[in-house]
Amino acid sequence: MASFLNPLLAAGITVISRWRTEAVGWDEPAPVVGKRPRGRPRQKGQAWKRATLPGVDAVTALVVTIYGQAARLGAVWRDMWRRDGTWQVRGVGSATAHAPILVVSPDLTLPPAGSIQRYAARLPMELSRRALKPSCGLGD
Repeated sequence: MASFLNPLLAAGITVISRWRTEAVGWDEPAPVVGKRPRGRPRQKGQAWKRATLPGVDAVTALVVTIYGQAARLGAVWRDMWRRDGTWQVRGVGSATAHAPILVVSPDLTLPPAGSIQRYAARLPMELSRRALKPSCGLGD
């Protein structure tokens, strides 16, 4: 995954993806106050599982435009480090009737509503690509 994402991020391309159910992100390690404890310093802070994120923080109401219509939804977001620790990502979680959805982006300046809107804009592009693929001969 890093071999695919690192060149895109180096080129300044924002990648927005959906995190898997078992995905984990970490906070910054807590600063050491006073004498440093024995052993190696902590590399990561508290771990956050994707599935528990929407139930941990206070839910904020966002107004987003999805599929051309304005919608209100409750969302939480948290800036976390990925497993390999090479870049920080912003996870935006929203509880749905079935399972929580977590959209993740390495662009920390992008507002949470923007992450959701950009991810939702992906579906019409996927459908049109699937419809055009046979007519252009890309499957042959």
